[in-house]
Amino acid sequence: MSIGLQYHFLFLFCCLSFEQWSLYLSIYLSIYLSIYLSHSIHIYLSIYLSIYLSIYLSIPVCSFHIYLCSFHIYLSIYLSIYLSIYLKDYRRNTEPPVGLVCNVNPSNSNTSFILFEEDPSIKPIDYRELHQLVRELMVGIYLLNQTPTISLESNYDQTSTCKLPPAYENTKIGQLLIEVDYMMKSLWHGVTLPKEKRQKFLEKWRASRDSTKAESLKAIQTEFNSIGMIDLTNDATFAEVYEKAKYSATSTKLSVDRRAFYLLSDHILLQMAFRQETIMQYKNLFVLDADWIISSRMQLADHQVDKDTAEQFNIYLQHYVGIVVQALPLKADIRRNLVLLKLVSFLTPFFVGMRKCMKIPVKDRLLRHYLVDECRTESELPPLMSKPDSKSASYNSGNHYHHLHGGISIDLNTMKPIAPKKDIIESYNKIKTTAMAHLDKMLCPDQPLMDNNVIPVQEIAGKRYYVIALEFETFYYPQEPPWVKPYHDELTKLKSKRPAGVENCIQEVLRKYFGQKRAAKCKNTQYVLRLAAQRGLVPAFQFYCRKSPSTRSVSKLDESGYSLLHHAAMNNRPEIITLLLQEGVDINLRRHNLSSSGPAALHLAAQCGSLDAVTCLVGNMAKINVIDHNGWTPVHCAAFYNQAAVLELFLQRDKDFAELKTADSSKLTPLLLAATAGSLPSVKTLIHLNADVTACDSSGYNAVQLSVLRSHTHVVRYLLQCDSPQLQVWRILVQMLQINDFTVKGCAVRCLEDLIWSYPQYWHAIYESGGIPALANLLKMENDELVSIAASVLCKICEHKKVQEALSEVQPGPTLIRLLSSPIDDIQARVAIIISDLASNKEQNQVNLADQGAIPALVNLLESEVEDVLLNTINAIRIICLNNLTNQTEVAQCNGIEALVEFLTIGSDDQILESAAAAALAAISHGHKDNQNIIIKADAALPLVELVSSRNLPLQMKAARAIEALADNNPENQRIFINLGTVPALIQLLKAIMMVIKVLGALCIGVAYTNNLYTQNKIAEEGALPALVYLLNEIQLEEMQIEILTTLGCIVLQNPENQQMLLQQPNFTWDCLLHHLKSPDKVS
Repeated sequence: MSIGLQYHFLFLFCCLSFEQWSLYLSIYLSIYLSIYLSHSIHIYLSIYLSIYLSIYLSIPVCSFHIYLCSFHIYLSIYLSIYLSIYLKDYRRNTEPPVGLVCNVNPSNSNTSFILFEEDPSIKPIDYRELHQLVRELMVGIYLLNQTPTISLESNYDQTSTCKLPPAYENTKIGQLLIEVDYMMKSLWHGVTLPKEKRQKFLEKWRASRDSTKAESLKAIQTEFNSIGMIDLTNDATFAEVYEKAKYSATSTKLSVDRRAFYLLSDHILLQMAFRQETIMQYKNLFVLDADWIISSRMQLADHQVDKDTAEQFNIYLQHYVGIVVQALPLKADIRRNLVLLKLVSFLTPFFVGMRKCMKIPVKDRLLRHYLVDECRTESELPPLMSKPDSKSASYNSGNHYHHLHGGISIDLNTMKPIAPKKDIIESYNKIKTTAMAHLDKMLCPDQPLMDNNVIPVQEIAGKRYYVIALEFETFYYPQEPPWVKPYHDELTKLKSKRPAGVENCIQEVLRKYFGQKRAAKCKNTQYVLRLAAQRGLVPAFQFYCRKSPSTRSVSKLDESGYSLLHHAAMNNRPEIITLLLQEGVDINLRRHNLSSSGPAALHLAAQCGSLDAVTCLVGNMAKINVIDHNGWTPVHCAAFYNQAAVLELFLQRDKDFAELKTADSSKLTPLLLAATAGSLPSVKTLIHLNADVTACDSSGYNAVQLSVLRSHTHVVRYLLQCDSPQLQVWRILVQMLQINDFTVKGCAVRCLEDLIWSYPQYWHAIYESGGIPALANLLKMENDELVSIAASVLCKICEHKKVQEALSEVQPGPTLIRLLSSPIDDIQARVAIIISDLASNKEQNQVNLADQGAIPALVNLLESEVEDVLLNTINAIRIICLNNLTNQTEVAQCNGIEALVEFLTIGSDDQILESAAAAALAAISHGHKDNQNIIIKADAALPLVELVSSRNLPLQMKAARAIEALADNNPENQRIFINLGTVPALIQLLKAIMMVIKVLGALCIGVAYTNNLYTQNKIAEEGALPALVYLLNEIQLEEMQIEILTTLGCIVLQNPENQQMLLQQPNFTWDCLLHHLKSPDKVS
């Protein structure tokens, strides 16, 4: 045994308790035996390091033993990268992240207090759980120079590797990252697999893939179903989100080239980024205000996908990212994990800042650690396969299984700390006292062990906050605190070792990621370096860099003009970028390197949404204002390709970047580029950071106009919600309708159509902005498509009286009547609706439309074979004839009656045409004896009686109205209807109506005549009171009036709101009720 080991045993014997010494001795014997048998000095060093961690950090030996052995060769090479900056091997000048990292100021106090808002819908956060997170961040940030992040990497067999920094393997933070990331990807695919079944299925999947026997698609689907794959689209928690998203996708005609999408799907990732909305600080009190965003990343360069396709994919992906954003927090356990990760996202830059201030949390002031089994993390995940009938369409190919895409990162850049609200400042002393008293109580040696260590909660200004206290001590690496020094020494020794068998280990990793065949081809050093740069395989990259004959190979460009730095930037590999910069690669190296106009690494990282790579490049002084061949800076790339987190990072550096214009002829600001691409998250970020919303490009187009011209209605909708006084969105849209350019007019009217059909309440804004005359003018154009869309907008908003009056003022009659002869069915149907709305506004419109020839044109449309056209035309005829004898006569003269009678027996779906025809005949014959006789002679009596006898209540009512109109003051027609058996059918209808009235009353009364307030209000909201009052006044039958009064009494019983609503009915009086109270009939 070496002298060093003898000395170490003597040190341990003097310092450790009997239990610690026994544990150490047993582990050492197993280590010594493994060394003797395997002759692997590196395994020895790895496990030896785990003992140091267990002794000096109070972290379980087994946890680090398992973790370090699993990475026994990779660890030493990883450490050479992650510790290089801290051990002063990194020679480049760097800039730290802005915000909290540079500006944290603990006010010369060794205690800091943190407030973060309580979420009452989740299980309370435990203090021991919090201290476990603090303990893990101490090791990661202070000792191993690593921050929490996760990336799910695809393997050749479609499984996924959970790539965590070594410091966060088998930790609570690692578990949180994996669980949230897995659920995020599960929602993306619409299916999930419970945690307890993943490992079993992974083993089964590997075994089946290793088999040489090919499996059919049906067998693969059976395999996924048998293991217990859950369809999230049918889960009660998420079903509504998926259903709404499916309807939205259909209504907005969201589409993408599915074949192209699946071909490129391996390059499309889903990335979550945690960030601090604001940092509030008062003395040593910090208020947590964290949030998260999810974005799609396309790791594709310009030569792989053009801008139009990228824009199309961007819109498509935004829709499905929205599903994930809505659904992710719905489960309580995931919502709790998100809260914990928000806390981690604050503590990460906070601890980095405190390390700069040479302060570290006091290890002895933390609660006991978790056991190893409580912190074990998954290393690999099985693939997912959407079910054929799944409602999720993002990856629902029905024939493919998929690995998981993307990861989670934490943005270290924050806003500068600001003062919290006055209420918090006033509560400072109470917060301080409460937090310290609770912490002292928990850490008291006499305090019994508790299953739950609650964090104290304090209510401030109506909000409840967790109150956390953290104590710090001097951090002077590697001397202070004392437990750091031995750890540093062992890491330094481990870093200097060159273990044997590295190449074999690297080949094994390549086989895992790329499969046996592709790994066997990895003989070319440059090819392996490119694969390692793309996948972030640090040990492989460093190993092959050392094997390269010269350092020029790391700067060499491939056949597409990209260097290793470009590949690392696109694939978000900051550790590879760090290695390349150490090798002397130019950080602003251009693609092709033949001209100064190619994209630099920062352009590509911004375009692909590589937040960590952007942070690394910017921190190493990469030029942010460098211009590429498009005349764009990295800021413009981030805005166009919808990388909001990257965009925010740039703007935190310099807010003037928000107004930076492109160097091409278009002169677009980032906001204009984001609006052009439909990148809504980027638009939100820019507006939130006070970008100029009135900026225009070289053609004079602003953000609204560019969004409209590219058909990005969702961006226009957001700009409307912003309600900026500087940006009159509705005025701009109306002005675009009036521009003498078919393309501009068409885009504007399509935008209005999307807005009004999605949000009918926008009718008033269109009216106020003068949109009605502009739309009416579009009806005069020769372009059928524009006319059809303009008519669609008008028929949607023309039901409102103000719109009807505004439209009447421009006298659209001749234009509308001309359009009734259009060969386009949609135009005919929509114009018929507009005519009916205008005719219903006032009698003069009925006269004007008839004088201009509306009735003959409408009667001619009765020969159409399209149901919508027929229905709208019949309705227009009905309204134009209401209480207008002249128009009624003209319909008869144009032979419209015979056509309408034929519709009574047409047998349409849901009998909708029969119902409309009966209502139209009632309007045409009301008070017009000649028309009554003409209708009866056209053999309408028998079909009407049959309709009254049907089981369709609305149809029965309209047929009864028609019979009433035909029999009014016409004895001959009355006799005809009686002979056809109308009376029994009408009596049956009367009984049905009485039953309906009784049921309405019964729904409002409970046991012992107690009222059901909810049902009463619901019935009143649906308009029952005006309808019942109308029947009360119209029907003179006493039995019917009594039922109506009884139901009214039930609806208003002990309900003051409904009582007031009843009294406000213009035709309601107490006379009928008093009359029946005085009636000698006992029933009354």
